[in-house]
Amino acid sequence: MEIYVKKSQINKNLDTIVNEIIEIAKDKASKGIIDFTYPKQKGYGISIATIISRVEEVTNDSVYGGFGPDVIKFSIREIDDTKVDEKDPDLTLLEHAFINQLEYDINGCDFGAISELIEILLLNPKTKESIINYLSYDEKERLLEGKTNCRY
Repeated sequence: MEIYVKKSQINKNLDTIVNEIIEIAKDKASKGIIDFTYPKQKGYGISIATIISRVEEVTNDSVYGGFGPDVIKFSIREIDDTKVDEKDPDLTLLEHAFINQLEYDINGCDFGAISELIEILLLNPKTKESIINYLSYDEKERLLEGKTNCRY
């Protein structure tokens, strides 16, 4: 049995969640608090990545998010026009930041966060190819045979 939720209802739910996060961010910022968490939302048909992306878009990247076990972690920053464009960060530092986040999620057994990230990466044919190329020979064989070990 499948339940269908109208796209307009999903968008309304997303707007409600984003507005709630922004109000929390305003309250925290007024108190000088720069980090806060928000519980992961389940059953709304909205991915964590979509929520984070929308919050970042609406706040002009002054509130940005990341994944944590059972929560979305948000940070508040003042926008500095003199900073380096975040669309083109230092690639070595980005590589290590990415590894650090993966390590945090793996150690916290937050495979849902990693799965959502991988789902996004697999949408792009170039990153999908890179992921396939990253696999060892044995893992590629298991994939082709349909014998890949599923974590959850």
